[in-house]
Amino acid sequence: CLPSGTQLKLLRALQTRQFQRAGEVVPRSFQGRLIASAEGDLNEHVATGRLRSDLYQYLCADVIHVPTLQEQINDNPKMLVDQVKQFADRIAGDAAPLLARETLLWIEQRLGLKYAWPGNQVELERCLRSILVSGSYTPPGLESQGPAITADTLVRDHCIRAYERLGDYDKVAHQLALSSEQVRDYISSAQTHIAIKAEETGVVTMDPDEM
Repeated sequence: CLPSGTQLKLLRALQTRQFQRAGEVVPRSFQGRLIASAEGDLNEHVATGRLRSDLYQYLCADVIHVPTLQEQINDNPKMLVDQVKQFADRIAGDAAPLLARETLLWIEQRLGLKYAWPGNQVELERCLRSILVSGSYTPPGLESQGPAITADTLVRDHCIRAYERLGDYDKVAHQLALSSEQVRDYISSAQTHIAIKAEETGVVTMDPDEM
């Protein structure tokens, strides 16, 4: 957030619709609109005193929430594939397909498809650049961790294999002792996994969006 003194000056400009340039004594009229951006929960910033509540009331007439990269991926797992391809095209030129494939495989095997991406798109781009230069990317705090293999990952992979063989949610659910809803959720969460495998083989085995 802005320093408290700057917040106060901004508040006065919004209240009076006037401001003074540095070194001037005659106020100037302000007729513009103000667009502000911030990271984190603004209500929390107000509660902790980092953001003035009266200034917040002036700024919050129209609030647009920009989803984090993690939220975008959770909503549409294919977003990760699309973002990686876009960054690879910008960074690697003719080598973009190879860089994208290596990055997606590294993310799946080392970070996990549910990695939070606290640095959002900036971190994802840094991940690609690191893999391009050194062949790996390890975020701070994950240095000692091995491949991201969880119970969910194992169940998801079993669902993928069973669905590719049986082609029916109910049959997969019966075979794996899950509910049909659980199978559908695991298959849906596997969209990025499938897109990664399609990058390797050039063949898409199934598209959950068309089911």
